[in-house]
Amino acid sequence: MIDMSRLHTPLLVMAGVTLAPVALVAQNETSADGERSPALTHVHHVSVTFRGTPEDQGLLATALAEAEIAVQHAALAAQTPDDLEAVMRHAGHVLHALDPSEVESGPGLGYGAIRASERTAHYIALAARSDGAVPPIETHAEHIEASARNAAANGTAAAELLNEILETAATEETANTEETANTEEAADTAEAEETEEADATEAAAEADETAEADEAVGVAELLGEVVDLLTAMLEGTDADGDGRIGWQEGEGGLAQASTHLGLLRRAAGLEGS
Repeated sequence: MIDMSRLHTPLLVMAGVTLAPVALVAQNETSADGERSPALTHVHHVSVTFRGTPEDQGLLATALAEAEIAVQHAALAAQTPDDLEAVMRHAGHVLHALDPSEVESGPGLGYGAIRASERTAHYIALAARSDGAVPPIETHAEHIEASARNAAANGTAAAELLNEILETAATEETANTEETANTEEAADTAEAEETEEADATEAAAEADETAEADEAVGVAELLGEVVDLLTAMLEGTDADGDGRIGWQEGEGGLAQASTHLGLLRRAAGLEGS
């Protein structure tokens, strides 16, 4: 379940307190001649700054920010599954936070949680393979990469469901508009026709109402799946039921990536005590 008390917590506070810290200021990352090793350069991209992200913040911080926005708006959509207009609006907002190439405008930062998660995995894997990769980088990079790839996969699956929801909602909205016009026309005709035809019109309307209710249930179920996927993207999931959430494939999320990034930085001597 989503912890609703966290949904409006600013990213940097959340990343620094609720989750393990994502470093905003690097320490001791350069050699005596002022040069950063290739491995530390890639760690820097993940944890501190990366060109092209909002405010040039680190890739993992960007992924966390976008994922938080996605979770917020998925929860809003799930509150009113029978309100097609609201569902379409919030589903679009979630898609924008996940992948702005799908929906160009919205409350997201414009980078996308999926892209930021994928790049987090890419650059931390490069760090482990590059010159200057000390053992703590190699060890924790594997954990960060796995968790970030899980997050990207869950975000991608959520985006696919959201597109399905938008298509369903748009079709239903069109059908509702057409039916309203048909019902009004039928009502006018029924006044001049036999009672049997009026009864038939009423029965058809009731059948349509039942179909709409079933459609709302279907949308609600899909939205529930989206919320679960996005929660897993952000917080990870206890896939094997052992009572804990690890970094492994199918379990870890951005929270676990954040935890292991903090461990990496401390073990590699990149942060003060």
